[in-house]
Amino acid sequence: TSEELLADGPPPRGASGQRAALAAGGSVVWTLPLYGQSPAEIGLVGLSGTALDLRVRDAEGAEICAPAPADPATLCAFTPARNGWFQIEIANPGDAAAGYLLLTN
Repeated sequence: TSEELLADGPPPRGASGQRAALAAGGSVVWTLPLYGQSPAEIGLVGLSGTALDLRVRDAEGAEICAPAPADPATLCAFTPARNGWFQIEIANPGDAAAGYLLLTN
């Protein structure tokens, strides 16, 4: 269960990345478990010249990082107070498809 995953504590530290693309005007939400008192970094690198927006929210919907354009890159760094699931929203406000690289620790 998700509670069991979070109860085990942080996994070994290391970066993780995912390449993907968004259609013009599209958005996607990634849901990631983060651990309390462990610094978190979420980076977004635009790969095709179109500025993408990055927004991060906690499980209750509180905004952790306000929309920030990845032009060509942006970083959201914070330390969660407690274990929980966080929503990472990436939006493409442009009129062309855009590739991106999402990086997390």
